[in-house]
Amino acid sequence: MSIPVNDLDNDDSPSDSDDAASLDDYRPISPSDDSDAESEPNDAPIEPVYLRHPVENHNPSLPPAENGHPFGGDDGGEDLDEEEEEMARRREEEVERAFREDESRRNAPLTAENASRIVDAMRGVSFGGIAPDWVDRMPEDRLIDRLRRLRGSG
Repeated sequence: MSIPVNDLDNDDSPSDSDDAASLDDYRPISPSDDSDAESEPNDAPIEPVYLRHPVENHNPSLPPAENGHPFGGDDGGEDLDEEEEEMARRREEEVERAFREDESRRNAPLTAENASRIVDAMRGVSFGGIAPDWVDRMPEDRLIDRLRRLRGSG
């Protein structure tokens, strides 16, 4: 199927290349408004990244960074690894310290007040007619003796 030549020369076409009409509709594409460009003439143009790295673009006129590396240092992988290891070591120490503190609180002797509150609370416990399996292994007098030993007033 072919298009007749007469159909290609349509004057009503929106893609008409009439120079006078196209100049009226022409608006340049710009990242900033023209009024902004006039109000701030001292703005420096944006410098591409590749111009900042003399090794990449073989530009010896650009000085290396303060530490002597052309890119401001190596990739930083070693520094990040060391920092991550240090943070992991600190977290591990904090966890170990928290476990030690928790264990020391658990092993600390009960005060007389806390021991009596526990005994009173245990007396009020009801198992609804079904005794737990540990009841036969720990009679009440042994439980009270155990609490007294924990309290430190044996």
